[in-house]
Amino acid sequence: MPRKKFMQDLELARTAAKPDDIHDLERGEDDGTFTFLVTNPKLPKPAKINAMVTDVSSYPTSHEYMIFTDDETPTDVAQAINDHLPSTDRKSIVELFSCIRIALSKLGSTDGDDSEMESEDDDDPDDYDLNEEFVNAPIHSLPVRKTTGRFMSAITSNRIRRDLRTAKEAGFRVAPLEFIFDENMPTFVSISCKVKKLGISHEAMKAWQLKPNEYLVLLIRYPSGYKTAEQLQSASGAAFDVRLRVCDKYKTSQQDALNAFLLTQKEKEHHGTANSPSQSRDTFISGPIRDLIVERLTKLMTYRDSGMTWTGAEAFYMDNQGTSSKHRTMDDSYFKPESIKTSYPDIVNADHLATKRYHSAVSFPLVAMQFALRHFVRCTEFCLICHRQLPGDVEALKPYVCSNRLCLYQYMSLGFGPSIDHEILTQPLVIDLLISFCYSNVASGQLKDFPDGLSLTVPASFAEFSCKPPRKVIQAPEDDDKVVKMDFNSREVILKDSGAPCPFRVGDWVTCRPIKGDADSVHCRIAETMYHPVLRVGELVKVPELAVVDPYGTRSGTAAQSTKHMAPKGTLTPGEAPVWTEVFIERYDQDFDNLGEKEKRDAIKFLLDTLPSVTEMRDYLQLVPNRELKSWIDRISPSASSVLRWIVASNRACIVQVDELAPQGSNGKDIPALFQKAADIDFNKEERVSGMKGWMQFRFAMGAPDKERRFMQAVRETSRRLNLKYPTAFAWHGSALSNWHSIIREGLHFKKTSNGRAYGHGVYHSHDYNVSLGYTNFSRAYPNDTVSLMEWPSSILQITMALSLNELVNAPNEYVSRNPHLVVSDLDWIQTRYLFVKIRNKDFMLESEIKPSNALPQDPTMTPRGEVEPIVLPASATKAGTLNVTPLKRKSNSHSASTHGKKSLRGIGTRDDPMDLDNDGDRSSQATDDEDRTALIDVVDIEEETTAGAEKPIKDREIDLFSETKFRPGQLDFSSLPKMPEPSYASIGTSRRLQADFKALLKIQQSTPAHEIGWYIDPSKIDNMYQWIVELHSFDQFKLGDPQDPNKPIPLATDMEKAGLSSIVLEMRFGPTYPYSPPFVRVLRPRFLGFREGGGGHVTIGGALCMELLTNTGWSSVSSIESVLLQVRLAMASTEPPARLNLRPGGGGVARSSGYGVGEAVEAYRRACMMHGWQVPEDLVWVEDAAGEGR
Repeated sequence: MPRKKFMQDLELARTAAKPDDIHDLERGEDDGTFTFLVTNPKLPKPAKINAMVTDVSSYPTSHEYMIFTDDETPTDVAQAINDHLPSTDRKSIVELFSCIRIALSKLGSTDGDDSEMESEDDDDPDDYDLNEEFVNAPIHSLPVRKTTGRFMSAITSNRIRRDLRTAKEAGFRVAPLEFIFDENMPTFVSISCKVKKLGISHEAMKAWQLKPNEYLVLLIRYPSGYKTAEQLQSASGAAFDVRLRVCDKYKTSQQDALNAFLLTQKEKEHHGTANSPSQSRDTFISGPIRDLIVERLTKLMTYRDSGMTWTGAEAFYMDNQGTSSKHRTMDDSYFKPESIKTSYPDIVNADHLATKRYHSAVSFPLVAMQFALRHFVRCTEFCLICHRQLPGDVEALKPYVCSNRLCLYQYMSLGFGPSIDHEILTQPLVIDLLISFCYSNVASGQLKDFPDGLSLTVPASFAEFSCKPPRKVIQAPEDDDKVVKMDFNSREVILKDSGAPCPFRVGDWVTCRPIKGDADSVHCRIAETMYHPVLRVGELVKVPELAVVDPYGTRSGTAAQSTKHMAPKGTLTPGEAPVWTEVFIERYDQDFDNLGEKEKRDAIKFLLDTLPSVTEMRDYLQLVPNRELKSWIDRISPSASSVLRWIVASNRACIVQVDELAPQGSNGKDIPALFQKAADIDFNKEERVSGMKGWMQFRFAMGAPDKERRFMQAVRETSRRLNLKYPTAFAWHGSALSNWHSIIREGLHFKKTSNGRAYGHGVYHSHDYNVSLGYTNFSRAYPNDTVSLMEWPSSILQITMALSLNELVNAPNEYVSRNPHLVVSDLDWIQTRYLFVKIRNKDFMLESEIKPSNALPQDPTMTPRGEVEPIVLPASATKAGTLNVTPLKRKSNSHSASTHGKKSLRGIGTRDDPMDLDNDGDRSSQATDDEDRTALIDVVDIEEETTAGAEKPIKDREIDLFSETKFRPGQLDFSSLPKMPEPSYASIGTSRRLQADFKALLKIQQSTPAHEIGWYIDPSKIDNMYQWIVELHSFDQFKLGDPQDPNKPIPLATDMEKAGLSSIVLEMRFGPTYPYSPPFVRVLRPRFLGFREGGGGHVTIGGALCMELLTNTGWSSVSSIESVLLQVRLAMASTEPPARLNLRPGGGGVARSSGYGVGEAVEAYRRACMMHGWQVPEDLVWVEDAAGEGR
């Protein structure tokens, strides 16, 4: 009940330990209201805060708070709360205190400097954990705190400790934050791992803005107290939330964790904390991973209970979205074994759900972290929006979306992917490079993947703008209402039909082409329509033919210009009388998605023609701090902006500029190279390759995040096998300029043949620069210097050719061919390192031919040549130079925590730091290897940590499990039972789940006294896994509760004794969709009295069980058969009303020994469901078919 939950939280917050600044929490007179006092160093006395939940019936899932103060409260307190209070939606009462504290930290602040926040985020060990217990210690050995609210039971607390230990044993560092051992109190769990342990390449770390010694931290928030995996799977509401963060330490402070959940980015900017020091930050895909875990993880865990792998469960979820359970089918494809990538370390490939023992507890923090790593480390394998697994034939360094148009639209509209503004400011040459590659790909007619679904629009006659030379004069169109008069100086337009409604809206983009004369067409935005039929337009953008562009703004030709005075010849200057020119005006109203492929390419080329140069975009962004390119609404149309963002976001390679532009006036001569000094890029200064004068250089990496790891594995294996002195060699790869747009998205491969394969299938390389230069197709593709048609007109580089310098495993005798070309078919033997581009604007390129001081030693027989001499590479060009090619020592696997499921690695044991699980960087400047750390940490046997007073499991095999019951197995005549025919259906998932359940039951049956469990299954009589015979016994253990005769058994036990029976025989029938539908459970014999005859015990007149648990309404797929049998037995033992056997008059056994028929059981079951409004499982139809066969 919502109101009950509110009252519980209020009472818990009142009695529990609160921050030192919160006092006197009291319930208000009205429902949903409460008051409290808050202190602050800047206040002369405590301030009284009044809070009200606007709708108690929505608590705690969708409620809101109203916060106000009384007349005695200082006005600056009310002002701080009004201006700086974070969102309180769905916050618990304890979390509301943190929101108030954040608001009051702004008292007296005028510049947004959050000094209070900084003081609370100080690295104080005492602030890390409110729980001072060491998690490995049994709770009964710890002191009981008196000020933290209601303390949980020992069983529950030890379950939490077991979950955390399990995560620790898997190699993660775990830390509980806040009241984890208090019932129903909001709490956090932090689980982390160092980035360098994830097997991510150095290039991927740079592209993802990570550092090796940082921690990837998953924060799990439980708003109503810690919940186990089983509780979360059966929960109906939002029982947890997560944040994926990057942190310098293995855990964040309590306040930093609260801010991660309580404040959105906009709220941080509003409160002035967006740029304040913080212990952690979001990753580049924290948002998508958070949504994925919260929305899907518990459902996927349920699917995995049936035997699916992660891949199968995710595919099943995607294939069955929006379908009812009766239409879901689980074919064998969902149960295929998971393909393990050996290039990733074990911590990434580990699967807790696959390796746990049957019916052992599942650690949700561990499952959540492993699932997060699956989609973080392998993010390029999944769509960022729908999370569907992408085709495996394309490797990329950056994640993107699938081919679904909706995914692309959401990706662009939700702001995922790289920041264009940041990229333009830090790497303008890379942006120029990407646009130029796309432009060349479009102009050559090769582009196949289009930005569909982005609501792009172009003028209907856009194709005419692609003509070379463009049409200067057009005839008056038949659509005369589109002919208007325009003054290019004042940027005013007069429409002809003043009586008609204005056909344009503010924000529409139009193109205006003069009817006569030689003036160029212009593009502009409708800025004002108030004085219709006179309209005002924004800045005029003229689309040029190719011209040489000065990157500093002075152009010798007519590149894509934006000017306020772009008047045609003969017009007057500003301030003189207007000169009206007849123009044909056309709105951008042609839907891009409805065009054919050729028209789409022309439309993209048209929009790119309207873009300004990257230096203009950079200057615009630098003019005002925190300015965004999308605000340049008068210069860049929304469609052109979307295409630009699509080009940058769809780039899946890591490209970092090495060269910079020369200072204006230097002409790039005799000036030392200036290298990129952006804070997030840590390349060494000596990155430039010597011997390639006139070529602009970029560091270049492609492939999946584990590509570098696979390459290095190949290098090590080959080096050891061939005893190589030089493990790798470098070679050139040339390709046409129009191909590079696809290459940087798909990687190097040889699926498409562009220049023949005379020397075999593979990727072609050469040591000779001139040979690879021939593959750029410069002279063949662009005869008579028609390369200008392929160049982006606004490019400051004006690229004409491109080459990549790749690192290869140095085993030429094992290539497909080594002469005259190096043909490599194994893509893991190739790693891109540099990208070289030939540019027209050589005077603006800053370069240096100084050779690197730390040159890389190269194989003399495999050294690539530049134009005139062999090139010299810096040592930083490769990692293979540091390899030890001698055989490495074999690692010892003794005392490995991962191979001993019963072992727990204990931390340092201090109560101030309860989960020091790793000790690899927090207390020392150097990380400790796993093997060394394992040898230094104490080992504790978890099975010895039993709760005080709990009974130890029976381990003596000689104990007679049936000594305290009258039941004896093996006495039932199975041949006389009225069973249903054996089912003929089966599915892999259901079979695996049933086998697991059956093994678990047998294990319990073989180790637990029979009178305690009260059921028995004869495994030798189970011929079909979908049909079980179960005997319920030992009902004499249940007592009637008669004060005068405490040992008097229940009536059912008395009747069984009179009839000479020791058990009740049940039949359990499992359908093909189990565990998503409940089994059909019925009594075979003996017969019971019906409800009308004075019977009870939930047994119907037909022998079916009248229990909500066994219907779709009450069934849960995480229910175990053990719990089902327990509840069925308890229901039969119920005395309200009691179950009674149908005995013969005067005794002597049951009235009918034949038992129940299938048909009467099904009919009775349906009647019970109809009477109580329960949902009948779809699988019942299989039982009814069997009933028909049995008649």
